[in-house]
Parts: sequence; C-alpha cells; structure tokens
Amino acid sequence: MATGATVTIEASTAGASSAWFSRSSFGTGGTGTVTSVSSSSTTGLTLTTTNPTTTPAIAMAGTLNVGFGGTGVTTTPTNGQLLIGNGTNYTVATLGSGTGISTTTGAGTLTINNTGVTSVGLALPVSVFTVSGSPVTTTGTLTGTFNTQANNTVFAGPATGGPLTPTFRTLSLAGNDIADVLITSATNGQTLMWNGADWVNVGGFGSGGTLRTWSGNIASQSGTTTFTIGTTPPTTAGGTEIMTLTLTPPSTSSKYVIEFSVPASASTNNNIHSAILFRGTTYLGAGVQTFTSGGNSATISFIITDAPATTSSITYSIRYGTSANTWYINRRQAENTYGGLNSGWVVTEF
Repeated sequence: MATGATVTIEASTAGASSAWFSRSSFGTGGTGTVTSVSSSSTTGLTLTTTNPTTTPAIAMAGTLNVGFGGTGVTTTPTNGQLLIGNGTNYTVATLGSGTGISTTTGAGTLTINNTGVTSVGLALPVSVFTVSGSPVTTTGTLTGTFNTQANNTVFAGPATGGPLTPTFRTLSLAGNDIADVLITSATNGQTLMWNGADWVNVGGFGSGGTLRTWSGNIASQSGTTTFTIGTTPPTTAGGTEIMTLTLTPPSTSSKYVIEFSVPASASTNNNIHSAILFRGTTYLGAGVQTFTSGGNSATISFIITDAPATTSSITYSIRYGTSANTWYINRRQAENTYGGLNSGWVVTEF
C-alpha cells in the first residue's frame, strides 16, 4: 500500500448487532503508512482515527439510529421518564396524569396511583333490604336481599293522602285496596261480608241469596211443663226445650229470621199452648194457641227476625209449654198419628 493511501470501512446496514465492518478497501501492492480512516453509514455512528502512523486507534462516535436498534436519543432522562414514540423516533418524556390517576417517580421507578374512586358501597332501604359485601375496595360482590315481612302485607304507597315512599302494609278498605279480607276454609258458593272490621267468607253452596241457613225437625213428643200466662215475659225456666242452635254472627249487622211451625193438641179444655223463642235467656217472641176442647189440633207457628248486634257466639232455643195439663206436638193427643209427624224450624242469616 502506498504512503498516503486511504482505507475505507463501511459499517453494516443490517443492524448494530452485526459486525460493525462489512467491507474493507485497500490499495494493492506496496507498503506504506495509513494516514486517515473514514466511514460511510446511515447508522448515525462515525469513525475517527488517532496516531495513524505510530499507534493507530479507531474511535466510534455518534448516536445509533432507531432503525438500527438504537434510540436516536441523546437526552439524559430524569427520574421516572420513559422513551415514548413520536412517530419517527423516541422522545424522553414523563407519563402524564389523568382524572383519578397520579404518578410518583423515583430513581428507576414509576408508580401509578388511583386518586379517584377507592371503594364502592350499596345503600338500600333498610326496611326492605339487607345489604352484604359493602363496600367493595378491591374486588367483591354487592348483594341486597329482601327482609322478611309480616303476613298478608304488600309493598305499596299510602292507603290515603298524597304520594309517599312505599312501605310494606296491609291492604286498606279506606284506600280502595282489595282490603282486610280474612278468608278461612272457603267453600263453594260462599260470599264476602263486612263484619265492621274485616271482610269474611260466609254462606256456602246451595244457600241461595242468603249467607247461611240452618234447619231441623222436631220429633213427636208430649209433656206437662208450663209457662205462667201474663204480661211478664216468659223465662227459660218454663217449658221444655225442643230446639237449640248455636252460631257466630260474621258481622254486627247480621240479622236472622227464625221460622217455626208445629201441629199441637191438648188433653183438656181451655189450655193455652206456647212455643217461646229465646236468644240465650232473652225472650224474642212466641207462637200461642188456645185449645177450647180436649183433643183438638191446631198449628202453632211464628216468623221472628232478630238482630243480635254482636260477633260473639249466640244460642237460639225454642221452649214449649202449656198453661196446664198435658201438651202434645206433632201428634193428636194420645194418638201417634202416622207414626208421629216431623215438623220443624229454619234459621236464615242475612
């Protein structure tokens, strides 16, 4: 190589990880001294030589471009800065914050913090729901379960007045609810009746337009029990009980019609026969017949309406007696006509 020859070294364009020098060009033949070294490359790096004639050294300088695995950046980053692409190269920048997000930087560290929502809770009306799992601060499930409520209550607004927050309550007649209905052991044909406090089921199949009916027969019989005839109402101490019925009115406005009819005869003349109706010990009315001669027959009957004005249990009874001597019912004196007649009574509730 001649003195003053030039050596050209090209850096590889395949990337910085390849050998830095892909081709050397030297002159041919001869001897001499290298006086300069130059480089031709798009890597962003340059080569320089020192002491080419004594103790030569080649130095590489510059910034390795992005396309060759470098960063293309010469800026020294501060704490927490990152390389962020800008569409062509990299930019050294700090990660920004946003709503509810902050960052904390340190030497070689970057911490992202939540400064917004840190917990989520569930609030529901305590009269209706029980809440569990609240609040959630990391992961979890918010749960609302219904509380138990009293029987026969509904979730509704107020029965009267203006709009208010709904609650669990009973239905109210005053609020035009289908309200205060107490149905027990309902049967076919029953109807609802207001008893002053609640609607209750009364009546039954075959009772027609009435609420309830009761009936019974009175057997052929005789006796000598008496009632004292006068202006003073009779008592349950006189006569013989020939019918009894215990019932409970569904309403204080319930009424009862008691119908009674029985054929009777007397043993002697001028006897006064009485069939007396009582509610408990209260005298309600009577059917009376005077027999002018013994052996005669007549029908004793009555239709009496009673309004007991109570919802407590009551007992109706019919007692039969004469002013004197022997009385016969459902038969003619000593004769057991047709084997004894069966007449009877009917009680109808309205």
